[in-house]
Amino acid sequence: MLVLRPEWGGVYAWIRRADGSHDPIGFADNFFGKAAEFGKTTGASRGLVRDLRKWLGAFETLIEPKDAPLSKNRDKRIRSMIELLDARAFELARRLKAEVGDRFRVAVAPLRMKWRDMEV
Repeated sequence: MLVLRPEWGGVYAWIRRADGSHDPIGFADNFFGKAAEFGKTTGASRGLVRDLRKWLGAFETLIEPKDAPLSKNRDKRIRSMIELLDARAFELARRLKAEVGDRFRVAVAPLRMKWRDMEV
């Protein structure tokens, strides 16, 4: 099963094995030379891969740089962003499922939950 869940460090998609373990498969940029792996392995289009990377970039900007002043509404802003990112994840997952068809099951592990996959 393909699972969309962004993680800091450049990963946006995972393969969930039958035993429940997850291995990264979707990488931002040229992460250890694996940038093209997701599209080649899954058959996802370049446009979808580009949009997945943009989604990951939005996730990685959630945490303010160390030298940025903390805002009074930081927690509220982060919760709002997480809700938007989770909604976008389901949109991207539906697109991914349409492109991969029966070759893969597709799920989202929402950011507000601890690795609880929700299949689309």
